[in-house]
Amino acid sequence: MTELVKAGDLIKEIPGFSLYLANLETGKIYKKPTATKEGFYLNLNPNDVGYVYGSFLNDNGDWIPMSVHTVILAAAFEDNPTKPFWLNKNLEIDHRNSLKHDCRFNNLSLVTKKLNHQKIDRSTPKSKRLKDEVVIGIRKSYKDWVESGKPKIAFYKATATELGMNCWQTAQYICLNINYKNVKGENDGLLK
Repeated sequence: MTELVKAGDLIKEIPGFSLYLANLETGKIYKKPTATKEGFYLNLNPNDVGYVYGSFLNDNGDWIPMSVHTVILAAAFEDNPTKPFWLNKNLEIDHRNSLKHDCRFNNLSLVTKKLNHQKIDRSTPKSKRLKDEVVIGIRKSYKDWVESGKPKIAFYKATATELGMNCWQTAQYICLNINYKNVKGENDGLLK
């Protein structure tokens, strides 16, 4: 039999999500026991970018996808994680140690978007700007890839790995003409 987890100083109820508890010390989410099942900590893993997400059943019976860091911080402030107060104040959650999967309350803080992005810019190694021919080649390959019916995410990841990019979203932004907007090729009818 597993140990029963109860709300207290470091374990908080999650407003609007009464089936769960947030462990502020570990940054984990606990699913409360039911009549037929013991309680347990959810086994949630980081996504490709490093953030931990899960889908949580709210008190209205709807499954809501949310980041665990949002759930932990909202629970600490006794706020509903689907509409936390800091969004109205244009604040973002910062992971103090820059480890996006570390959702412990003492690793989270609220900062302005500008400050959060300055921190990201300082911690991310600078990469070299791609030559126009490389960008045009990526976009052409992307168009061919998508037209063949293959999943877009696989192209982004493969391109990022091949070119030594820090994250696959960089490749995605090139393909979608968000980055390198000034680079025009014969292939400007880009697929989204």
